Amino acid sequence: MERESLGIVRRAFGHHESEAGKKVFGIPFFQKGMERESLGIVRRVFAYHESEAGIKVFGIPFFQKGMERESLGIVRRASAYHESEAGIKVFGIPFFKKVWKGRSLVKIEKLSPAFKDYLWGGTKLRDVYGKHCDYDKVAESWELSTHPDGQSTISGGQFDGMTLGEYLNSVWEGRAVLGKNCEAFGQFPVLIKFIDAKDPLSIQVHPSDEYALRVEGEYGKTEMWYVMDCEPGAYLYFGVNREVTKEEFRQRIENNTVLEVLSRVDVHPGDVFFIEAGTLHAIGAGILICEIQQNSNTTYRVYDYDRRGADGKPRELHVDKALEVSRFIPSDTEDKQGGEERIPGGSKKRLASCKYFTTEKYSVDGTAELDVTDDSFVSLIILEGSGKAEGPENTVEFQMGDSLFVPAGLGKLKVSGTCTFIKTSV
Repeated sequence: MERESLGIVRRAFGHHESEAGKKVFGIPFFQKGMERESLGIVRRVFAYHESEAGIKVFGIPFFQKGMERESLGIVRRASAYHESEAGIKVFGIPFFKKVWKGRSLVKIEKLSPAFKDYLWGGTKLRDVYGKHCDYDKVAESWELSTHPDGQSTISGGQFDGMTLGEYLNSVWEGRAVLGKNCEAFGQFPVLIKFIDAKDPLSIQVHPSDEYALRVEGEYGKTEMWYVMDCEPGAYLYFGVNREVTKEEFRQRIENNTVLEVLSRVDVHPGDVFFIEAGTLHAIGAGILICEIQQNSNTTYRVYDYDRRGADGKPRELHVDKALEVSRFIPSDTEDKQGGEERIPGGSKKRLASCKYFTTEKYSVDGTAELDVTDDSFVSLIILEGSGKAEGPENTVEFQMGDSLFVPAGLGKLKVSGTCTFIKTSV
């Protein structure tokens, strides 16, 4: 950026001299004692690019009509640096290091999950996928999560040990790294988990956004399941098998006959189920699933086989709420996966697409190239095999069960090896 630095100052910052020193948008920018470093700070801090949208700083529109207030906030935040032995810091993060080149924070990040030990869980996530924790049962591993009930964390690199939420909010302030498509949501939009159902889950339902935001204070939950593995004869419940009334359904909950009006579906590895909010459902015993869902943990149980929790008491049901949000007409269980498409280095196929997320399954034997644009971040969940993911700034090795977060705007992402993974974007 050496050649353009002075031009950047002239074009973008419209500064003027005064007794108070240099000002940006009328605010003192370089204080007494800082003159010596001022141009260097500009060079180091404002890694920008020009586009039809105007000048951007860290991918955020910086100099646009009507953006004065936001722009000023960016200047205030970005210029709030301090010196330390680690070098110059911005937002408290070491900024000027030997490795810094423009937007070098746009790196592939490997994630470590949060774990859940629900009573129906098994041991496959630990024994087969290497998910190590202190629980005897590992029912779920939350592979991509900013939810307060369990956040994934950065594993390795500059931000090692930082929760994904901290990484997004503290380092990036969320938006630039998430992409343009996420601007429609008030929070990180998705949550991805592995689920090991040794025993069947409860019959349950999730509310819509409208109901959940009004009653629970968080988004609803539309989700999809990808069946990673299952025992012979495994099945799940998906919607009702005929139209029923709320009154009949309530009576069946009370007399333990609710299963008679649910649609039972046999499952096989590779099956995909798209479950809209309001659909009654339950994962059956002996099924291992990758679940991509809205960022929500609101679940209403309607039937739980009279199981007892760790306290010896029956687990709580949420019948009244469930009856308010459930659809009592048969759901469409048709598999809507797209056809397999050959690409250099392998193949891909669409699994599901909705306003909350888009998922594709990739099979790679060699090297495949993905475009990570400014539209959305990308999540890679490794289902099988091993390899490496290479971006402009770093390379991350992976194996079966790993989760990778790729910031929006990374550009070309090369995936090499022999592997199968699910790509999720918004």
